[in-house]
Order: sequence, then structure tokens, then C-alpha cells
Amino acid sequence: MRKIKINIATFTYLTVTNLFRIIARLYLFKRLVCDKETRTSMRQKLALDMPDKNQRSLIWIHAASVGEAYSGLTVANTILKNFKNIEILITTSTITSSDIINNSKNINIIHQFLPLDIKVYVKKFLQYWNPKICIFMESEMWPNYFLEIESKQIPFYILNARFSAKSYKNWSKIKSFAQRMINIPNIISCQDIDTLQRFTMLEALNTILSQNIKYANPPLAIDQIEYKSLTESLNDKKFYIAASTHKGENKSIINIHSRLLKYFPNLVCIIAPRHLSDINEIIETLEKMNIKWSYLPSRKFDIKYQCYIINKIGILGTYFAISELAILGGSFQDHGGHNPIEALQHNCLVFHGKYTKNFKAIYQSLDDLNCSYEISDEERLFQKINYFFQNKEQINNSINNIDKVLNEKKDTVEEEIKSIIFKEIKENIG
Repeated sequence: MRKIKINIATFTYLTVTNLFRIIARLYLFKRLVCDKETRTSMRQKLALDMPDKNQRSLIWIHAASVGEAYSGLTVANTILKNFKNIEILITTSTITSSDIINNSKNINIIHQFLPLDIKVYVKKFLQYWNPKICIFMESEMWPNYFLEIESKQIPFYILNARFSAKSYKNWSKIKSFAQRMINIPNIISCQDIDTLQRFTMLEALNTILSQNIKYANPPLAIDQIEYKSLTESLNDKKFYIAASTHKGENKSIINIHSRLLKYFPNLVCIIAPRHLSDINEIIETLEKMNIKWSYLPSRKFDIKYQCYIINKIGILGTYFAISELAILGGSFQDHGGHNPIEALQHNCLVFHGKYTKNFKAIYQSLDDLNCSYEISDEERLFQKINYFFQNKEQINNSINNIDKVLNEKKDTVEEEIKSIIFKEIKENIG
């Protein structure tokens, strides 16, 4: 009976995805009109116009979006440091993540947008690239790819796997089919114990627990011209940042900043909303409270400004680097929280709320090591920021601790990557 269920589910998925091929071009064209695709991404997702390749052995890494792209680059760079004659293809699904790969400037790394999970596209893609090893990052599960990789007997790994409660609930509805899919990879390396347990409940036989690869990702890039201009123009200012904030959190942060200005008149808050559509609400709140503000990025700065609003996505590295403290949004309301490692890598002490399910294990570990702090409400957040700015040595002590913790975790990540896939590389590529 179980085998029949799996066959029915597989046939159904294959049929539905094949039918989707009929409208795939229309679907992608609609996304193109909405600036969610480019002509290149659209054609490559249809398995057309694939990049040139050479004759070197190739490893394929799939990293769907921005977070996975950084982790995929970490894995790629770890491999290339030890195996010089390998080419690595990194596929992504979004334009922003493709920019991250294309900016890596490593001549041994090629980028392509991943073709849709439609069997004819999958077969064409794998036949063209002929990867010796396949690696999927984090949470991507595409049955046509999994089955075709299996049929070609290509060694297959999922690294930094994350399996959310919502995904587990959905896959549990087709448990037999899910079990069939998740036992195709040689190893699923899980980034946290919750993910490991969810895979185990679906009877995965190939799971291990590893350190989160994000600890070894390179720090977010700094715009050196902007950084220098900002520090030189406002060298008597103290900066802190509220990053990836959501609607509702911004008002609390502005309230706190208004109170802090009474104690620290030279304090500047940088607000980086998760969604740029929230900027008008932020401006309205600032003006009601008579807080002078301007936009970032900029090349002109004035000491009268008490708050800056980042009105561009993907440039946080510069402003983490200038800030001493970071408030991580999406955690004071139930949005699941955002990655704290990017702030810590730029020596920002991190404050966050209790809603951190997206990075639960990371926050628990960092809280225990006094690299980040969970804050229950607006009043406590005000008190904590006030305390640290009045006791600068506490910030310095925490930063020294952050450096030690991140270096240790980075070393662990690199050793685990080597232990999981280097033997496979030596046996299949040499």
C-alpha cells in the first residue's frame, strides 16, 4: 500500500508540473513585467540560454535566495580552497541572490538561474552540466530534481538544512511521498535540533546535526566611500541601528530614540525597514515627534539629523559597521526574527525580541554566550540601550567575546563541510 501511495503521489506531481509547463512562459512573463524576473532569468528558468561551460569536473550547488546564496558561496569557497581544478555552478531563484553570486569574482564559480522543476527542463539541465556532486542549501525540496539526481546516481547532499514547522506540517500530509524524497540525499546536514527531529519524524535515515553555515559566511559588504564620508562628517556622533524592522516595531523604536536623545544628544538611530513600503509611516512618526531625519545612502551629512532611514535593500553592511548596537526587527512581533550573525560580524551587539523561531538555535546559543540579548518590551529595550551607552566598557567586552565566539564557530563550520563532502569529492573527482 505504501509503495502504491508513493507511486500515485509521484505520478500526480509529475503530471501537474508537466501541465504547468503550458503556462510557464506566461507565469514568468508576468513576473518579468513586475520586475521580479529579467529576460535572462526568465529564459534560464525555461532551460534556455544556459552559460558556457568548460571541460573541468563540476560541482553544482543550489542556493535559492539571498541567505542561501551567502551560505552556498561559503561552501563553494571552502571547496575551492582545497581543490583548485574544480568548477562550481551555483544556481539561484531570485535576482538579488544572483547578484551576490555574480559579485563573488571567483573565476571558478558560474551562476545560472535554476530551471523550473518540470521534468523536461530538469533532464536538459542535468544533461548539459553533468555535475559530479549535487548540493542543495537549506530548505529547497524539488521532487523532479531529486528523482532525476537519483536516477543518474549523482552523489547528493543537503547542507544547512532547515525544516520549519509549517513545512513539516505540509509534508506530513503526504508522509510516504515525503519519506521517499528525503531519503534520496546521501546526507541531510541539519542546522538545528528542531529540523533534525522533524526529518526524523518523517523517518529520514540520513540526517546529522551540524553547526549553522551562516557563521562562516563572509561579512556583508561595506561601501567604503559612504562609510568614510559618514564617519568623517559626523565623527562626534554615536550610532545604533534598528534593522529589518516591521510595521508596528518602528513606532516603538522611534519612541525609544526620542527618550534616549534626552540623555545622549549626539545619538543617531539608523532605521532599515524590512519593507520599503513602511518608510512613509516611519517619516510620519518621526515628524510628529520633531525628530530630524534624512535618507541613507547619501554623500551629504548634517549634524542636525538625529535619525537616518535606509531606503535601499541589500546595503546593511555599511551601517552595521558604523553602529555599536543593533536592534533586530521581526522579533518583537511574531514574524520569526531575522539573522543576527550579519550584525555580529560587524561587531554590533544584538538586541532582539522573543519571536525568533526562524533562527531559534542561533539566538539561544548567542544569548547564552552574551553576544545577544532577548528583550521583553519597549521599556526594557530603552533601559538596556541606555545602560550600554553609559557603560562603554561593557560594549567593548561584548565585542571581544563576539569575535572569539564567531571565530570558533567559523572554524567548526569549515571542518564540518570538509568531513561531510571532501571524501566524496576525492572519490568522484580526485
